[in-house]
Amino acid sequence: QDPHGFTYTFTHDTGVSDAALMVEGAFNLVSNVWINIDPLDPANQVGVQADTPEAGIETITIKNPQPNATNRFLRLKATRP
Repeated sequence: QDPHGFTYTFTHDTGVSDAALMVEGAFNLVSNVWINIDPLDPANQVGVQADTPEAGIETITIKNPQPNATNRFLRLKATRP
């Protein structure tokens, strides 16, 4: 098991500046209550791999801020202003 508990990994195009990324977490899918987790905040990151899988793309792994939760759902939300 990962020492950070449940983690979430995704890729991010570093050249895109007109979109915002946010990971949202919930304890269940019934209540539809999602809590924001900023994936670009170093406090939430387990690791960032630059130019992976290719130049201009980074792979970001974040940790679940509720490491002892038995049920946890995470999703990535990308929005444009």
